[in-house]
Amino acid sequence: MFRNAFFGWKLGGALALAAAMTAYSGWRGESILPPAGKALAQPDRWHGEVLRVDGPVLSRSEEEFTVLWQEVPLRVRGASPSAPGEPVEAVGTLDRDGPRLLLRAARRPPPRAKLRWIWEGISIAVLALILANFLRHFAYRPEAARVRRA
Repeated sequence: MFRNAFFGWKLGGALALAAAMTAYSGWRGESILPPAGKALAQPDRWHGEVLRVDGPVLSRSEEEFTVLWQEVPLRVRGASPSAPGEPVEAVGTLDRDGPRLLLRAARRPPPRAKLRWIWEGISIAVLALILANFLRHFAYRPEAARVRRA
């Protein structure tokens, strides 16, 4: 069961499966949450789709505000819960006229989102410890491979 017969076929099949899954998830993920540039460049295709937008508020008036979404400014029709310069999370329907987002709900992100770098640092530390453990166990050591005579 665990011998190396047909190793090349097994490895090729595993890599092909991983590539196919990557391509499928990219295609499926784009249909759920498109990149900002693509959604705004093709407003007729994305008209009526529900989008989740987050980023800092660039400007605000009584009827609409502008959000910097993935480095692209997007106008959102509705009242902003945040002042200019502060982050906001909004969900709405994309309208081809403009294009702009017709707001369904908006909120300020919770304060814990600002401290996310702590959790990312912990994740990187865990990864470094796992890699160090692998290196310790699987590193090539010539003295361990040398046969000693009695």
